[in-house]
Amino acid sequence: PLTGGELLGNMTLSNRDIAKFKNLYAFAEYDNGNSGAADTIEFSNGQNQKSTLTGDAVLTINSPPGVGHYQLRLIQDGTGGRVPTFVGVSSARWLNSSTQPSFNTAASGETILTFYWDGSAYTIGMQKVGTT
Repeated sequence: PLTGGELLGNMTLSNRDIAKFKNLYAFAEYDNGNSGAADTIEFSNGQNQKSTLTGDAVLTINSPPGVGHYQLRLIQDGTGGRVPTFVGVSSARWLNSSTQPSFNTAASGETILTFYWDGSAYTIGMQKVGTT
């Protein structure tokens, strides 16, 4: 709306730029729930997501809806020691590493993964929360 208010629903810009905005926020962090032995991450559910690792999960990362940055927060359950493996990402496309780096596996530990999708492949960065 030109005079204020709330825009409801999807907005199609037909390949036009969005310019001169002060802040752009995600509505919420999408919760994938508990991973179990396998979890599928659909970034079409939201750019920022989390999953609680309750086992050594196989995480399938599907192609997102468009080029851009996406984030996944992996949280260890109260037991910890969970090590995820990935489907849908190349093991050699990690920033500062030629292989998948180690995760924060402490009980209730967190690891934040940042994915950049270029339209054909992910490049992934990783940060362990509260540890090196």
